[in-house]
Amino acid sequence: MGNGTATITASAGPVSGIVVVTVTQAIASVDVSPSMAELTAWGETVHLTAEAFDANGHAVMGTVFSWESAKALVAEVNALGVVSGIGGGEATIATSAGAASGSATVTVPPTFTLSGTVRDSRENGPLLAGAVMGLENGKRESMVIGPDGRYRFSNVWGTVTVRAIAGPTHATEAVEITVDEDHTLDFDLEHTGVAPYGGTVYISPRVVEPSDPTTLQSITYAGRGERRVPDRRHDSWITINAYLFHVRYGGHVVEFRVNPEFGSQEVAQAEVETYGHVLG
Repeated sequence: MGNGTATITASAGPVSGIVVVTVTQAIASVDVSPSMAELTAWGETVHLTAEAFDANGHAVMGTVFSWESAKALVAEVNALGVVSGIGGGEATIATSAGAASGSATVTVPPTFTLSGTVRDSRENGPLLAGAVMGLENGKRESMVIGPDGRYRFSNVWGTVTVRAIAGPTHATEAVEITVDEDHTLDFDLEHTGVAPYGGTVYISPRVVEPSDPTTLQSITYAGRGERRVPDRRHDSWITINAYLFHVRYGGHVVEFRVNPEFGSQEVAQAEVETYGHVLG
C-alpha cells in the first residue's frame, strides 16, 4: 500500500507469530512530459517534467532525476529540467533515476549569423576597436570587438536586442531586430567629446613609425664633456662624461648627451640616429 515497514501478526487460539514486511518501490520506468517540444523564439525555454513508476504502474514519489542533453550545442538543460535553445537542430533530452530512464525531443529553429561594424559617426570616423557588443534576450555573452572594428554572432534567431558600447567616448546605442536570415547590422556611434585616454601612447604604441617623415637634417659628433643628467635607476641626478652630439632640426640645433656606458662613439651615435629621427 505504501513504502515503509509493517508488522504482520498471525494468531490461532492463544498463540501467534509475527513477521516484519518492508515495502520499497523499485523504479521500473520514467515518463517525460512533454515528449516533444519546439522552441519558436530567441530566449524561449521549455520545462520538462519527469515521473517515475514501479513495475505495477504506481508513481514513485520523491524521486530525484538527473538531466542530460545529447546535443549540448543545440539545447542545454539544467537540473530542474528547463531546456534552453543554443543552436538550430534537434536534441534528445534524457532523464534518469536509478536504472530507469526516459527522454524527450526538443527542436530548435534554424539559426543565422549577425555581424557588422562599429565606427565613429563623424565623417570618415574611425572604426571603434575595443567596443563591447551585447546580444540580449538570448544565451550570448558580450564580446569585445577586435582591431578591425567588426563583430560576429553566430546561432542567432528571432527577435533580439543588439547593444554597442564604446563609453565613455561614445554614446551607447541599442537596436531591436528580428533575425530570420543572415543579417548585417552596422553601428555609427555619436562621439561624446570625452577624450579616450590621457595620452596617445595609450591608444597605440606605434603612433610614430620608422617610415614617417622627420625634420632631422644632420648629426655632428662634438666630443666628450661633463653633463648633469637624470639617472632613473637611482631616481637622482648624476654627472657623467657624456658623448655629445649636435643634432640639427631645421634651423635649430639640439645637444644630445649619451651615457658613457654605451662604450664608444659609434654605439652612442647609433642611439642618437635612432631617437633623433623619431624626435624629428
